[in-house]
Amino acid sequence: MDDIFNTSYLRSNIVSWLPLKKGEDVLYIRNGVSPIEHKLHEKPINLTVIPPEMCKKIKDKFDYVICIGNFVETTEILCKDSTKGRLSQASFGIAFFMEMLKENGKLILALENKLGLKYWCGAKEEKSRNYFAGLEQDPDISGFSRKELCEILQKTGLQGRFYYPFPDYRFAISVYSDDYLPKTGELRDQVGNFDEERLTMFDEGMAMDTLIEEGLFPTFSNSYLLVIGRDDVSLENKKQENILYIKFSNDRHEQYNILTGITEDREGRRHIHKLPDSGRSMIHITHIERACLELVNAYKESRFLVNRYRVREGGMELEYLTGRTLEEEADRLLEAGEEECVLKLILDVAEELKKFKPSGRFDMSQDFIRVFGKVNLPSGLMAPSYSSIDCILPNIILGEDESWTLIDYEWSFEFSIPINFTIYRMIHYYVETSPQRQVLRKYDIYQRAGISQEEMEVYPLMEEAFQNYILSGHVPLRKDYDFCGKPVYHVRRVLNEIQETERKQALTFYFDNGNGFSEQSTKSYRCEALDGVYDLMIRIPYSTRRLRIDPGNEAVTVEIKKLHWYGNPKGVIKFLSNGHKLKENLYLFDTRDPNILLESIPEDEEVLVLELKIETMSLEAAEWLAEKIDRKYRLKKRLRK
Repeated sequence: MDDIFNTSYLRSNIVSWLPLKKGEDVLYIRNGVSPIEHKLHEKPINLTVIPPEMCKKIKDKFDYVICIGNFVETTEILCKDSTKGRLSQASFGIAFFMEMLKENGKLILALENKLGLKYWCGAKEEKSRNYFAGLEQDPDISGFSRKELCEILQKTGLQGRFYYPFPDYRFAISVYSDDYLPKTGELRDQVGNFDEERLTMFDEGMAMDTLIEEGLFPTFSNSYLLVIGRDDVSLENKKQENILYIKFSNDRHEQYNILTGITEDREGRRHIHKLPDSGRSMIHITHIERACLELVNAYKESRFLVNRYRVREGGMELEYLTGRTLEEEADRLLEAGEEECVLKLILDVAEELKKFKPSGRFDMSQDFIRVFGKVNLPSGLMAPSYSSIDCILPNIILGEDESWTLIDYEWSFEFSIPINFTIYRMIHYYVETSPQRQVLRKYDIYQRAGISQEEMEVYPLMEEAFQNYILSGHVPLRKDYDFCGKPVYHVRRVLNEIQETERKQALTFYFDNGNGFSEQSTKSYRCEALDGVYDLMIRIPYSTRRLRIDPGNEAVTVEIKKLHWYGNPKGVIKFLSNGHKLKENLYLFDTRDPNILLESIPEDEEVLVLELKIETMSLEAAEWLAEKIDRKYRLKKRLRK
């Protein structure tokens, strides 16, 4: 993970939104050279950067002390008393940092949550690199539960405010707070695994939805951004509005990178802000302002309203609307089993989208080709002269008066785009983004919305071209995963492979009591260690006349270390088999039904001692080897048939 960890621009998301004001004194406890440090250097602050071991030499006071991901390691350096427990060390570290702050200064810590859902799901703990370390009370971990952190704050008499980076602080794509918690369906976009190999015990996104519904998200958030102070711990923007939520849309080309924030003023009114992530993306923000004016006119004959904006310093502000999104409404209906109602809702949206004005026949322009590619669309498609392709269900708020308000229209264009493509996106990004929603496919929903099969072949190509247009050469983190990601093993697949290995290496004993061998007179063993090694003492039923041992259910090699009667321990007793002897006590079986046969059982023996090792191989390889070592192989094979 080191390269991505130290170079990915998204690493800086955890600090880029912090309202550090011009001229403030900020101390950053360095955690390796990373984009976090670079981002802090871009801010108009007086920045001091030190490694953890230099903390005791600092005498100045700061407005902020920032420690991202290395709090435990830093406190271990500061606190030499090894007898202190984890919580005592953490209390010591927080108290130490508070002494470095001015009277109204704030300490900002990015911390792993030892109870984070990703650890239950099968991610390794960050410090110990062990599975389930935090859940099993391993002392060598870097995380704290929310309860532990609250207890530390209570004992130290300090105030704290929790923020919840998702999926965690390392590659945050959104940051929530107790005043603005996630809704179901919002936390499905998990960033790829760049750390170490991990397990996946269950669908993490679906499990997160359950935790959200039960009000348990703060307890099981993967990590925390904790703001600590003596009194006021709010993070306010320049308008003295408390920051409640941040969403990063910045894993694309720099000119399109923006942030969306939700704030609350001192009168309790909430506001939505669209802010540029860099100087180059301010043009994109300005484009959104124009889109609002155009779309108000385009939608005036439809059921749609457009969320109004106003220009703010360095960005734009939109009205904060309450109510369910159409996505939430559709999910509610779907969960209640009202599939026909969901279908009607989606088709109603499609019909309203067709009312956009002015509208005419689609004309493929050079601007269209630049964004969506040169595609072969059927003639006669209707298209408004100004289009927003952002009319997807999560971007539409259902008002108390049953109105539909479009709250996001970032991707609007001043050229002709088939309205059916906008409808296709609306359906696609609802139906195809969740297994539970895919039940709607059976209703031929695209066709019922008026989209032809010919269009269905072209619109995915347009969407792919559009996504490439947004990137414009930028390589997103999800693409980096193809090159830098670590393996993820789903537990079902692992269990299936274990069961298959156990089946192939299974050792089965057939007891012939005079009526021949049958499945009714058997005893099977499986190798739990999956190494194919068996060390057994088998009690033979008194009536047994012959014994057959089947070492596996595939082509195998078998090394027989022991095969003797308990009362006569003299190496390996004589047996018959359908295998080929490779060397002393090592046999190759070029069949999926290998067997070893003991033709007679001594009357005075009851226990067979057996130690052997089974190794499976492909039947083709076994047959090739058998032919090399056995000159009569072809003849035997014909006779066997």
